[in-house]
Amino acid sequence: MKGKKCLNPDCNCEAWCRGLCRNCYTLAARLIREGITSWPVLVASGKALDRAKKNRPSRRRAWLLQDLVPVGAGGIMPDDVAEEG
Repeated sequence: MKGKKCLNPDCNCEAWCRGLCRNCYTLAARLIREGITSWPVLVASGKALDRAKKNRPSRRRAWLLQDLVPVGAGGIMPDDVAEEG
């Protein structure tokens, strides 16, 4: 949500997720875990945005996996990475 301000009018931070900055999102998530509210309630009241759709392919994921050899087919194994470091 680059360039967008947090939905909380008392907050001047940049929005991070669901229209909230990291601090406001963390507080909202804690209130939800404690059973005090829910995402649908916060969205309906304008205090959070609906979650982003996760069913679309990620360009970032495609880029990271591009040209890699699958593990087990001669690709880098987790043990190989640990030995290099």
